[in-house]
Amino acid sequence: MRRVRTTCKINLFGADFMSRIISAKRSGVLVATVLFLTILPVLLSSCGSPCITSEKRSAIEGEVDAIIADNGIPGAILGIWTPCEEPLILNRGTADIKTGSPMEDFLKVRIGSNTKTFTITVLLQLVDEGKIKLNDTLDKYVQEVPNAVNITIKQLCNMTSGLYNYLESEEFQQAMAEDPKRKWEPSELLGYAVSEKPYFPPGKGFHYSNTNTILAGMIIEEVTGNAAGEEITRRLIEPLGLEKTVFPVNPDLTGSHSRGYTPDEENKELEDVTDDFDPSWAWTAGAMISNLYDLKPWVEALGNGKFLSDATQKKRLAWTNAKLGDINLGYGLGIMSVDGFLGHAGDLPGYSSAAFYSPEKDTAIIVLLNMEPCDKPAIALRVFMAISDILYPK
Repeated sequence: MRRVRTTCKINLFGADFMSRIISAKRSGVLVATVLFLTILPVLLSSCGSPCITSEKRSAIEGEVDAIIADNGIPGAILGIWTPCEEPLILNRGTADIKTGSPMEDFLKVRIGSNTKTFTITVLLQLVDEGKIKLNDTLDKYVQEVPNAVNITIKQLCNMTSGLYNYLESEEFQQAMAEDPKRKWEPSELLGYAVSEKPYFPPGKGFHYSNTNTILAGMIIEEVTGNAAGEEITRRLIEPLGLEKTVFPVNPDLTGSHSRGYTPDEENKELEDVTDDFDPSWAWTAGAMISNLYDLKPWVEALGNGKFLSDATQKKRLAWTNAKLGDINLGYGLGIMSVDGFLGHAGDLPGYSSAAFYSPEKDTAIIVLLNMEPCDKPAIALRVFMAISDILYPK
């Protein structure tokens, strides 16, 4: 059994937003955690003229190229859809360093915490079906959590439960470093969370914790009697015809895809970590795979409430105030908002992604990167922010 040292630990979203491990040796074994964040505003001009002028396109391309070069990112895929013209699709760099194959817009990647939007949508469908209630307490479905009688499903969805993030557990990080391809049971992940003290009493604060979305997956399975991934596939992926989107059950990323990379211990060379870990450690909090053209209809459906009743969508979009560094955002029920753009973002070993949509402006912006820098978390979000500043300055 190989062991690798922890090399990265980050704090975002206030105090201890999320700890992520990156453990790497020249053998290519790498472990990291899921990271997820928000977007930035888009204000569209009238459609009498192009939303993306030639000057703005040049500025966007220059900014993307600069960020890729400055951070040593092998490849990037970017899509911008506005109601004013054809979408702007950019492919940059390399999808596979070993073969030199170029990044192409149809390639699949791991989407990390964008998984949460799928998981919580299924949970909210169960609300619409009368099978659960947002005010139900957790003890009705999962008994292993201390104080579960005072934690509601709603608090799981909007990250106000106070439950400890299992990814921040040093014991979990060590176990992941020792055996990246271990097949995890959700109850094992939960065990690391409940062994630690909660951040605050239920409903008395906000702390981004992957434990919440693992519990959401456990509730889905308890109520439906089916695997959470099967419910996500049947209820969301298949109805939208998302042919490149999967909830994986093994480490392999199959079909046409980009390889994923992370810097080594000394941040000098890139390690290919595409298939180096079993996605069960992220499960309903961050295991899914998709591509640019599947994420576009998904974020539109997400923002428009396609799969939910109007009443439940309204509850979903009731925002809890949160902050990431200097970025103010709202966190709803498994969804993020900045100035009217709705979606999520996520990092995990080898990949960084951000996918957002504004129903008011009918604009989608998606950024997919095949690297997770150790010193710049949420890099796809940062790319998104730079682009949106160019497109729609305040």
